[in-house]
Amino acid sequence: MNDIIIHVVEQGQTIEEICAMYSVPVSVTSSNNGVSEQNPITPGQALLILLPTKLYNVKSGDSVFSIAAQNGISLNELIFKRRNFH
Repeated sequence: MNDIIIHVVEQGQTIEEICAMYSVPVSVTSSNNGVSEQNPITPGQALLILLPTKLYNVKSGDSVFSIAAQNGISLNELIFKRRNFH
């Protein structure tokens, strides 16, 4: 499941450098934070960073409830993370 952290942009940082620090795609991080050429990052801005996820192969008989329980998370957290997986 994705772990979510907040990164506060420091003076001189670029979106590419920040994404490289966390090994996450620039396109996903930019999209999740409304960053574009017209709306670049600024010092002090808090960025939502979705860290890489572990994948789960669904097996016959699995349910969203059992998958959440096996991963030690709530059903709502599983649904939120699945919705934000790219």
